[in-house]
Amino acid sequence: YANLYYLDTSNWVRFSKLQKRIPVETYNQELFLKENKFVRLSKEEEVYLVKFFDYKIKDDISPLELEYDDIRNIIINKRKMELIKKMRNDIYQNALTNKEFEIYYNE
Repeated sequence: YANLYYLDTSNWVRFSKLQKRIPVETYNQELFLKENKFVRLSKEEEVYLVKFFDYKIKDDISPLELEYDDIRNIIINKRKMELIKKMRNDIYQNALTNKEFEIYYNE
């Protein structure tokens, strides 16, 4: 039986994250991925089986699935900034219309 398994083929996993889970020792990740579509590794009493369906090299364009959260956060932050700007402007215009603020000059 398996102590730990990951069968999701629709999500991408960074190689560094994989290395934290299994004992992959390589100095050249690109060469390792090119030469190994299926890997069987052992360490102590544990056996690790890994199948690579696809991979991207660091300088390649990232898959959309991998960047989805970053894109989402960028859009949310942009909307937040626009909302804050609009709220500040509305407060200023409201105070200006109702003459609810004073301007002080430091001479």
